[in-house]
Amino acid sequence: MSRSLVLGLGNPILGDDGIGFRLAEILDEYLCSNTDVDVLPTSLAGIRLLDEISGYERLIVLDSITTGSKPTGTMQKLDIDDISSNVSSRLSIHHLSLKEILNLGRKYGLRMPEKVIIYAIEIEYQTMVRDGFSSYINSHINSYIETVLHNEFSDEKF
Repeated sequence: MSRSLVLGLGNPILGDDGIGFRLAEILDEYLCSNTDVDVLPTSLAGIRLLDEISGYERLIVLDSITTGSKPTGTMQKLDIDDISSNVSSRLSIHHLSLKEILNLGRKYGLRMPEKVIIYAIEIEYQTMVRDGFSSYINSHINSYIETVLHNEFSDEKF
């Protein structure tokens, strides 16, 4: 299996929440010739990601985040330990955090990524179905792509 997985998370029908999904779609076009990288835009979450991420050495996650601590549109590069799991908000086993999924996979002998990089883009909380992104997010898509390509694939020629 490939060495790296770029995992774009989000729900494309919830406006800015779909930014991780869309970034993965765009990155797939840039990285399609790299046989060491797979790209997966998905709306899957929680335990459903276990099979998708097992077998890779490196996992690059693209997702939206709503903390209120950064301006809307701010892209942050985070470590897996920067993401906390809010146990009280879980509805079922399907709502495990990424860190819990990695630990569960390791516990059951699956080969899980040792290196996990998360690119989180601050958005306002999304609850309404909306086609497309807010103007700020939309105007920064190219800079988000450039950041990920530069930081994670700087040896590649695009």
